[in-house]
Amino acid sequence: MTRTSILLVDHENMYRHGTELFTAPAAGAPRGFLDPNILGTIIDERNLQLGRRLRPVDQTVVYAGLPGGSREPDANARAKSVASGWTKRTATTTVHSPLDYSRSWPSQPPHDHRSTIKLGVDLIEAVLSRRYDTIYLASASTALQPALTLAARHHSGHFQIVNFAAQRLRIAGHVEGLSTSTLSLWDDDYALALMASPDASCTRLRKKPHQARRTVGINRTKVWVPEEPGLIRHTVDRIQIDVLD
Repeated sequence: MTRTSILLVDHENMYRHGTELFTAPAAGAPRGFLDPNILGTIIDERNLQLGRRLRPVDQTVVYAGLPGGSREPDANARAKSVASGWTKRTATTTVHSPLDYSRSWPSQPPHDHRSTIKLGVDLIEAVLSRRYDTIYLASASTALQPALTLAARHHSGHFQIVNFAAQRLRIAGHVEGLSTSTLSLWDDDYALALMASPDASCTRLRKKPHQARRTVGINRTKVWVPEEPGLIRHTVDRIQIDVLD
């Protein structure tokens, strides 16, 4: 097995989960993005702080929905531009899947189901290829549970599941010989990774992200995070971030 690592990011799921937990977006506010490069840096730093000697993220693959060019041309162009910025800076690949539009669109937003399916297939392929000794999975989608459980039984390296606040996706049961861990990220991590403006993708990646960039007017309210098995009950801040263009 090659000594290298990969981070698989379920972008829509991570963005939606973090937004629901930590922000109260204004009506009509432009949709944001989570920077996968900063997310990878945060994962590395948090693991070091916890004393986990895991291989740093070497490669990142982002699975994201792509708005329709005819229905949402501006959103389509923006998504492509942001993904291009990610790719230029580090070893990051973006896998776009067309969004699914219902007949009630635009009153009902489109959904991104295909990205999660594609991620699940690639997860199994990555394990069977034996190219990686460490696999990071950033998602809370329970739709990935069957793929994760199957992949775990064939992976001889380390698995880490990453999500905000409380894990919803877990490896079911004990798998003999498998090394696994979970990593919970919080409101400050979300603020660091949040990109609320298209040109933010051109911002240089900080090696030690200690401050949220381009954010003002952070309004905080204490909220309880549900208690999960194996996790300490936490109080976190619900934050509203107003970004200046």
